Amino acid sequence: MPETEIFSDSFPAFGGNCDLVFTGLNSDDAKLILQKVKNEIEQLENIISPASMISDINKLNNSGSDIWVDVDPVLMNILSISSDFFEMSNGAFDICCGALYSLWKQNQNPDSEQIKEAKQNSGFNFLEIDIENNKVRFLKKRLQLDLRAIDKAYAADSLKNLLIENNVNNCIVSFDEEVVLALGRHPSGQAWPIGIRNIQQPGKFIHVFDSSNQFTVNTGTIKLDLETANIVENIIVSPETGLKVEGKRTVSVTGNSAVLSAFLAHIWLILPEHDQSIVVEQLTDLEVFEAEYLADDIKTKLTLLKEENYE
Repeated sequence: MPETEIFSDSFPAFGGNCDLVFTGLNSDDAKLILQKVKNEIEQLENIISPASMISDINKLNNSGSDIWVDVDPVLMNILSISSDFFEMSNGAFDICCGALYSLWKQNQNPDSEQIKEAKQNSGFNFLEIDIENNKVRFLKKRLQLDLRAIDKAYAADSLKNLLIENNVNNCIVSFDEEVVLALGRHPSGQAWPIGIRNIQQPGKFIHVFDSSNQFTVNTGTIKLDLETANIVENIIVSPETGLKVEGKRTVSVTGNSAVLSAFLAHIWLILPEHDQSIVVEQLTDLEVFEAEYLADDIKTKLTLLKEENYE
């Protein structure tokens, strides 16, 4: 029996890297599809990535207040999705908290007045959206959009559609292990094993999702720098309090939609358990794996969101 052909590549994307593995494709077909993937990512970055100076997100963030700005339908779609997530989470998922994230990034210990001022310049309620005409305006002069919780997930959802349209049956696409698309099956099994690393011992895994035609999203208050293998802080801020989430915690979510998985992973870190239960009543077919890194132990929990209940 002939061995399955494997084609892999890595290229810069969204301030990091995108790693891609195709199986069952010849080299010529794989290269053509890889170029389509790169073109798709480049187009998305030119719309939603702050690293692109010509992106719509930068144009909008520099627009000031009370000025209607034309935006690409892709960005409008993300804003519409984010609006739904904002409502579903009672404000815990808020892409209009750029001022708060900037404050915590610049100052490790801001005082209450600085936090209060940043909160006054944050909030989805200060964003006005005209969906029919693809126009947006800020109602606060210093409002800033921050799409870090959803941009790579949106890209992964887009790539899944592109790959299926191009008859790719089996592949892995990974954005720095933060968002992973597992399409089809592993060459030697029914599903792709998606391992969740022990951040303190990167060579070991604390959980494995069996994933087929699904996405896995990983986030947390800490993350592993894949280039240096160092543990670095990943700031997650509560829109309600303006405070960053404390502790060393990670959340991994597997589901059929990357943006929905990213939404749940993000708010899981912010919301108390009671409020989590209110949100998950609206969701099904997701798995949530939590890890809390204590001084001498790792506390883990797996939550399965099914049709009628979760456990």
